[in-house]
Amino acid sequence: MEIEKEEKISSEVILDDITVQLLPTAADLGNRNNRILEQKIEGKRRVESFVEANHGNSVLIFTDRSVNEEYSGVGSCAAMLIPLESCEPDVQHSEVFSVLANSTEAEVCGIALALDMAIEYFSTQQDLGYRESLLVLSDCKAAIDIVINRHDTDGHFQVLGRIQSHLRSLRDMRIDVVLVWIPGHYDIYYNDVVDHCAKAATLNPDNIPATFVTFDTCKKLITKQCRVLWQTRWQRANTGIATFDIIPRVGYKLS
Repeated sequence: MEIEKEEKISSEVILDDITVQLLPTAADLGNRNNRILEQKIEGKRRVESFVEANHGNSVLIFTDRSVNEEYSGVGSCAAMLIPLESCEPDVQHSEVFSVLANSTEAEVCGIALALDMAIEYFSTQQDLGYRESLLVLSDCKAAIDIVINRHDTDGHFQVLGRIQSHLRSLRDMRIDVVLVWIPGHYDIYYNDVVDHCAKAATLNPDNIPATFVTFDTCKKLITKQCRVLWQTRWQRANTGIATFDIIPRVGYKLS
């Protein structure tokens, strides 16, 4: 397996002159691990109300990703564009971009795919207003944070360069981009559609790319596999039971 030589791009030049807004829709509803049923119902209601309020006024694009760890770690992303006019059909695309991908990289690629679809869509529109808005809806806070704040950029330089190019093109077209964080897996129609589309893309053998993988991704996945094997051996060990009760997980930090 070949390792891709990562380009030496300083973080200062990535998205340095591009403004991307963030709009959270359910930041006050806890996280996915502790939300109660009432909070989940409220989260779904908020997203559906948001889509209804903005449908026809702004272009909306839902994004999601999938990493099939059982099938060589193939990563994919999908996006669905909801056009301005109700008479226009929704546009759906998926992209299989790498083997040995991790979920955050896949989510960032989903945002890049959404921007690419937006450029193609707006290029076909004849009567754009003075300024138009593009709302990209994602359920991954980490990916949104990488795009907006350039945190944890190791291994993401290549896709951030792609995003930067797309954002500049949209800026030149007078399109304001807003990243919208939504809660995932809430039976939200469009979110479920792109989730299914991304997963389906990784299951098609014809989609498996013969591409390079980044060194950063390899490190993360090897570390993950070592941790899983270490955890399995720790749980099956016949000795050290008392210690296991205190430290049940590898990497566990005592308070």
